[in-house]
Amino acid sequence: MKPKVVATVDSLPTEVFGSGNITWWAALGGEIIEGFVLVLAVFAYFYLRHEAPDWPPLHTPLPSLRAPTINLILMAVSILPAWWAARAARNEDRFNTAIGLVLHTLIGTAILVVRYYECRALNVRWDTNAYGSIAWALLFSHGYMALFDVFDTAGLAILCLRLEPEQQHYADVGDNSFFWYFVLTTWIPLYVLVFLSPRM
Repeated sequence: MKPKVVATVDSLPTEVFGSGNITWWAALGGEIIEGFVLVLAVFAYFYLRHEAPDWPPLHTPLPSLRAPTINLILMAVSILPAWWAARAARNEDRFNTAIGLVLHTLIGTAILVVRYYECRALNVRWDTNAYGSIAWALLFSHGYMALFDVFDTAGLAILCLRLEPEQQHYADVGDNSFFWYFVLTTWIPLYVLVFLSPRM
């Protein structure tokens, strides 16, 4: 007896955006892992601060604010091209997706360059004392997340500029922006902790 067909999946999309896509869940998993790394580093910061008689230690200058504040502004601005690229990708608009990705890559690269000056703005070497070590560790832990996302963004930008993206690539753009929002939101409390709290 021939089986009766009651429904087909031919009309279903091969790629979806957001939580319906497995790569979105992979990005969320990465955020959870990286979030735990940052949380552990923050706990270490508070533990060391609680045990230290002075924080920063005596004769250690306070961190400078110019470079970190510039980077905070750059990160806030970078939300726009990341959002623009994700929005254009949902519409499978190659031109505007490429523009958003290129701008996102350029601002992200600038953020990484300023991160070098943020490390210098700590006004303490990483191996001078526990304060210097944990402050550098927090900047590094956040910095490598930003670095990997900028590399991902640059790769997607090159793909969009050279080839007609497939639907899965447009979904990847949305996931990339989703991870970048995580990078940005985690920096705000770290900025307060590393650069402002020593003044309190």
